[in-house]
Order: sequence, then structure tokens, then C-alpha cells
Amino acid sequence: MTDGIAWRRGLIAFGLSVPLALGVGYLLALPLDIASLAMLGSLALLIASPILLRWHHALLIIAWNAAVVFPLSPQPRIWVVFAGISLGISLLNYILNKKAYLLFTPSVAWPLFLLVTVMVITARLTGGFGGGDVWGQKRYFSAFSAVVGYFALTAQPIPRPRRMLFSVLFVGAAISNVIPDLVFLAGPAFYFLFSIFQVDLVATQVLSGSDMVRYTGLGFGAQAACFLFFMSYGIRGLCDLTKWWRLLLFVLCLGFSLFGGYRSIVVMITLVSLAVFIYEGLLKTRYTFIFLLAGGFVLTLMVSFADQMPLSVQRSLSVLPIQLDATAERDAAGTTDWRLQIWKVMIPQIPRYLWLGKGFAYSATDSYLTTEATMRGLASSYEEILISGNYHSGPLTLIIPFGIFGVVAFSWFCVSGFRVLYRNYRFGDPEIKNVNTFLISYFSAHLLFFLSVYGQFDQDLYVFTGLVGFSIALNGGVAKPKPVSDVSVGSRLEKDSLPAIRSVASIDS
Repeated sequence: MTDGIAWRRGLIAFGLSVPLALGVGYLLALPLDIASLAMLGSLALLIASPILLRWHHALLIIAWNAAVVFPLSPQPRIWVVFAGISLGISLLNYILNKKAYLLFTPSVAWPLFLLVTVMVITARLTGGFGGGDVWGQKRYFSAFSAVVGYFALTAQPIPRPRRMLFSVLFVGAAISNVIPDLVFLAGPAFYFLFSIFQVDLVATQVLSGSDMVRYTGLGFGAQAACFLFFMSYGIRGLCDLTKWWRLLLFVLCLGFSLFGGYRSIVVMITLVSLAVFIYEGLLKTRYTFIFLLAGGFVLTLMVSFADQMPLSVQRSLSVLPIQLDATAERDAAGTTDWRLQIWKVMIPQIPRYLWLGKGFAYSATDSYLTTEATMRGLASSYEEILISGNYHSGPLTLIIPFGIFGVVAFSWFCVSGFRVLYRNYRFGDPEIKNVNTFLISYFSAHLLFFLSVYGQFDQDLYVFTGLVGFSIALNGGVAKPKPVSDVSVGSRLEKDSLPAIRSVASIDS
């Protein structure tokens, strides 16, 4: 009888699968218009719904830093798609399940609400969100997605047994930046993979001359590996010579990161390592001497052999005061002068946009004409950047588009976010001390880099909201000092986190 039931179920499944497969094949055989894409997307979502309902939050965490894009135009980052899905499922579960609750941190949520309000009002007053001859909607979409992603990350806490695993996946997923470089090196037979991996990561390889080949994906992937070592072991763990392989692998990853040809990678790794060193409380210990001695040894090696290294590596090291090949120095100096010219033009315009920002919208016609003029030598190379709004400066990409109100909202968020990270670092569970130390170190380093070296507000916002949101999910809210009588291992939540607002985490608890 059991065999008969199983046979009938298989027959029913086969009967449903055949027409479904025929329908999908028919849609794929025709030119893909909006209706066909919508139908295929709906079918894919329906098929994947059991996985999404169970693992939507985990998938969002894994996708947050991954170099994966959604395989349909305009190919947004995959975390953007999972952020919308995860938040929608969490809200639906909150509505339908009386036992569910949402983590909510008012001190972080309110500045984000204000920031969204400023962006919406500015967009309405300065040309809208784009469309037709007006471009800029993609940048608005990126900024709004960063806010949605924060609330999706904080919709539920990460279960205690999976905290370290999810931390490794959250940070380590960025190692996938290496894959586009490998696809490009593998040749045209594998180019179809660019439909799911970021193709812009190989742009510098395509545009590189014969003298300098820069592996962008390798650089950022190796940087992520270095961050993974900081998060997993800290400075103390890396300096543990009884486990020498950690330091050896870290040095190898550090070396691979230089092949990207980006000085910013060297600066970021340096800033993060210094921040981790300080937050671990090593500033007044023997580790300071070891740190300085190791730095002096590495600098000596670089001075001795720098001009014999590949040009992309030399370009990365051009941030240091050492003798390098003239080609690498000239290329690096050219981009520095280019940025200084942009800042020289835009800084005097700050008063003009102080109260009502420029917004992200700009004319597609103006952009096209400026690009053509630049190619013909009739305009400066940076004038197209002035139109598109990517000023290669974090503060300028914030205050010019959104004025003083945008600066106030973002500053409020940064202060509140740092407070959350600090309290979780200071009072969080000792089992995840290294993770909390890395999160506040990376936030501090990236904010300093954003304000002083390079940044683009719409692209960097998700980094800040992701770090704060992941910290809240990892710690189950915002930690506070435990009373003397409290001998429990887990950290308590302060009133700033309102678990009474229900979260999907009840499923895992």
C-alpha cells in the first residue's frame, strides 16, 4: 500500500512538472520581455519559497559582502534582493505570528528614518528619482537598499550556536571578489558567469596596458581574507607563534592584496590592523614593540626590493615614501592630481547646496556630451565626474547631494551606530569578543577612510548599516553592563533594544 501511495505521488509530481517545464522552455525560447521575465521570476520565487522561508536571514548575511549580482537587468547586488525578501518575510511573520517579535533599536532607526526622509524630499525637489533623460535612480536605489538591509539584518537575532559560523560567512563572503578575475583569465568560454558575478571587478584588467595589469578582484578578495584573520584570531592570535601558520597565511593574503594596484587597500588594512590593536588593549604591552619591529622589517624589505616587484604591486605601495618604478609612480600621482582638481572645483560650491542639496539626478544628455567632449580633448577628464556626482570624497558625495540635513542625519546615525558597536564590544558575550572587536575596528577605520581619503555615500552606506545591523543581530540587541549578581555568560540587552516588538528568531529559539 505504501508503494502504491508513493507511486501515485510520483505520478502527480511528474504530471505537474512536465507542463511547467514546457511553459518555462517556451518562455525562454521567446525574446524575454518584461512579462516573460516577471513570469520566470515568479516561478523561481515559488520554487525557492521553502528555502527562503527557512533560511532568508542566513542567506542575507551570506550575500551581504558577496560579489554576486542578480542575473537580470539592471543586475543589482544579490544582497539587495535578499534584503527586500528577508524584511518582507520577517514583517509577514510578525503580523501572522503572535509569538514573533522584531529587534528594534530606536537610537539607530530614527536617524535612518530621517536620512530617508531627507533623500526623498531632496529627490522630489531636484528632478525626481530619474527616468527618461534623467539618470541617478541607481544611486538612490543603492542608498535606500542599505537602509532596508539594516532593518532586514536586525529583524531577528542570530542563534547562539551559529554566531561564529555566520560571522565567518558575513566577512569571508567578500573573498568571492576573486572569482571574476578567475573567470576573465579562464577565457570567453566562461564569460557566461559574469551574469551572476560582478563584471566591473575586471574592468581594470580589460583597460590595463601591457605594462601594468591590475587584478581588482584578487586585491579585494585578499583584503577580505586579511579581515577574516583579524576577526577570527585578533592580533594576539596572529602573533601566537605556536600556531605559526596563521601568520604565514595572513602574510600571503596581504601580499596577494597588493596585486589589485589600489593604495586604498593598503591604507584600509593598515587602519583596521591599528584599530584592532588599540581595541584589544595592546597599546601599552610588549605587542607594541613587536608590532613596530615587524613593521620596520617589512618596510626595510619593501625599500630593498620594491622596484623589482610587479607594477601593480608597486602602485599599491606608492602610498609609502619609497623609491618605485617611474611608471607606477606616474600612474598613482595622476589619479591623485585628478582627485585634487575635482575637490578644488566642488568645495567652493558647498554653500550653494548647503540647505537644498543637488540630489543624485543628472541629465543623461549632459553626461553624453561631456563624455564625447572629453574623448575629443575639448573638456577636462574630471568634468564627467562632476556631472555624475562621484566626487571621490565621502563628505562631498554627502553634502553636495543632500546638504546640511543629510550631513546631520548621517552623523547622527554614525554616532548612534558607533555607540551600539562600542557597547557590544565592551559588554558583549566573551565567546564572540574577537568578532565584536573586529566590527567596531572596521567601522572606525572605514569611517575615517570615508571622511579623509575616499568615499561615495550611496555605495558606502551599506557598509556602515551592515556592520551595525550585523552587530545587533549577532548580540541579540545592544549589550549593557551585567549586574554584579548576574553570573550568566550571555550579555543582557539594554532598553535601547526592544525585543517586545517580536522577531522571527522565535523559530530558531
